Amino acid sequence: MKLSIQPCTGYNISTKSLTEIKDMYLNGELNTYDVWLQRLKQKDKWAANNWAKSRSYLFRLFTSGPYTKSSYTAVDINMLIAKIEERMESLSTDSCITSIFHEMVEALKLMKLGGCKFILLDGQNRLEYALKLFFKNELEWRYVDKLTQIPKKLTFVDKNNMQYSKEGFHYKDLSSEEKDVIDDIKIIFAMGSAGEIDEYIDDLIDDNSGEQWNDFEKKITNLKTLPYLVNTSLSKSTKVKGSNEKKPRDNVPSFKDVLDKVGSLTGAYSIEKKGYHKIICELTQLDMTGNISLDYEVMWDTSKHEKITKSFDNVKEFFNSIAKCSKFPLSKEVGGKNIFATKELLRNFYMITQILKEGAKGYKVPLSKINNLRAIYDDYMKLDNLKRDRKRSPEDFVVLKTSDGKDGSPAAKPGTYIWSMKAIRPENLTCRRSILTAFVEEHIQSWVDKSIIDRLDRKELTDIQKRRVILEAQEDPFSVHGETLDPLVDNLHVDHSEQFGRGGSNDISNLQATTEASNLARVK
Repeated sequence: MKLSIQPCTGYNISTKSLTEIKDMYLNGELNTYDVWLQRLKQKDKWAANNWAKSRSYLFRLFTSGPYTKSSYTAVDINMLIAKIEERMESLSTDSCITSIFHEMVEALKLMKLGGCKFILLDGQNRLEYALKLFFKNELEWRYVDKLTQIPKKLTFVDKNNMQYSKEGFHYKDLSSEEKDVIDDIKIIFAMGSAGEIDEYIDDLIDDNSGEQWNDFEKKITNLKTLPYLVNTSLSKSTKVKGSNEKKPRDNVPSFKDVLDKVGSLTGAYSIEKKGYHKIICELTQLDMTGNISLDYEVMWDTSKHEKITKSFDNVKEFFNSIAKCSKFPLSKEVGGKNIFATKELLRNFYMITQILKEGAKGYKVPLSKINNLRAIYDDYMKLDNLKRDRKRSPEDFVVLKTSDGKDGSPAAKPGTYIWSMKAIRPENLTCRRSILTAFVEEHIQSWVDKSIIDRLDRKELTDIQKRRVILEAQEDPFSVHGETLDPLVDNLHVDHSEQFGRGGSNDISNLQATTEASNLARVK
């Protein structure tokens, strides 16, 4: 037959013995590239119930005879590097995808220097948490039937057709002949030898034989601006020793330092499901759009590269500021306690820094002007504790009635702090932001007085404040003749009634409109 289909990903199919696959993995010849070409290892899933998943895999593997349907998929690292470099030649040097490809090539070259020949696309958990542990004698071959709870046995047949069984064993306890039988089990090895990098990424997701990928795990491998920024920030530096090429982005250690101190990160937010990546993406979207629930159409849009990068950098500054504040104990040795009990507290604290940066009661406070970030967080935790206490905040709760008319459990009233924390719908976030804004406005003067934040330059007045003062302007405060101010005729400035240098605030009540001449001539 002469007709064929042009493959997007070309694989050479062969078989390798179990011991060949194991040795390639242990010596680094077969390796994983978790940043783009794998998700993170799923240790919790495989270790659950006394390594039940690992034991099940080993039982099926060893009892399938000399050949098993189990397969491993990899791609040749030299082909991968060559294909990526070929793609880079046709792209703009300042494009997002060029930066991603540059990052990939640097990382792959670094792996190649370490002896890697093949990048594993599918099978890392089976290798890491089953085969590796078994061959290193860290996991006993033992499997119990799920229904009967009776231990399964591995039956060997000798050259005289005599049978004997083993119920449980470590690899080291096997005879040399028994080891040979297991070592020589043949496994399907599919090696990618032709195709494009993005096709291999899609193929990896579509054909993964392990646990189902969630939507975010699929999206974070896309060759887009935000995945590039986040994946790079949570990876080790990929600068190849001796290379003179400029690497566009570095990793951000403060991301992991701080996120390690956030409690209750389970399910889609567990580190194994790339939950750290997801939190950073959500905060970036919160900064850019005001919403948290990821809108992939917006945040994966490469035409918004500059906006996404700016918001990501704001998030990075937030994490760096927490990491630099000595009053936040990031070290695992310091009590081992979480700083943020939940991700909601982290999100809220980010919103508080946003509100400060945007300007509350006349103070625009960037993170660089905050001298004690922990003091602000401690004040916020007092609010959080107060609002969670039903006895101290009874007005925020209502007692629900049961089906038989009796008093049931109390529930948060709509529009209250606790209600706003129950979901990340727009209405909940609007309520949450309103409450946090009031909190900031209530405390900001005390933070200034206690030098928790610096006194800021008068130029930090918001445009909204200035317009309001000018629109409400009547008489010139420095004219003894009662002359009126006309925004259409006079060149108006906004000045402080009690001078800023003498302790006057940026509160609207301390602002006044005057002419440019009066403002500039006034002794400051």
